[in-house]
Amino acid sequence: MKNQFLSPADNKRTDFYGDNLENIMRILVEIYQGIRQVTKSNFIVGIKLNSSDFSSEGFSEDDSYRVIVKMSNLGIDFIKISGGNYERTKFLENSNGEAFFLKFSKKSQVSVNIPIMLTGGLSSQEAMENVVTNEGIAMVGSVRPFVLNPNSPEKMLSGIFEGLKLPHLTTGVKVIDNKLGHGGSSIL
Repeated sequence: MKNQFLSPADNKRTDFYGDNLENIMRILVEIYQGIRQVTKSNFIVGIKLNSSDFSSEGFSEDDSYRVIVKMSNLGIDFIKISGGNYERTKFLENSNGEAFFLKFSKKSQVSVNIPIMLTGGLSSQEAMENVVTNEGIAMVGSVRPFVLNPNSPEKMLSGIFEGLKLPHLTTGVKVIDNKLGHGGSSIL
């Protein structure tokens, strides 16, 4: 499911799948319950959820928190936290370059009895270990280091993973680079 469905900025429905957060999250509840009906009890079900879409009329951290509590109460096994979208990269401006959604994930983790997985900006083994060991987050997710260097897991296990240094890229088209923020640094 696209994160846009949960965002009031994008979801303009006026039926029982729109208009307010209870209605908007109904689709998540129904999908989850449908999966549980056709799978064994030990089948693991998780969701990826934005912490916010960083739009003034959009899906907020308060909305996300309410969805997390609701899905946790229903019995979902884990929730993976991310945020923003390709049009709204504001979160990049407020981060130190790693663990973009750590503060929100910590708040969520202490409020529910399911694992919260943090993703977004984790490119070094040190940062990943810190989030789990010192920040109280149950799991981390990281894609870029493993896509750009498929040997990353093996290097981590061997203790020789040095992290991933991403180049500062731009498209060369000023209006696009400005829209993406940081001169296009979020583009790979």
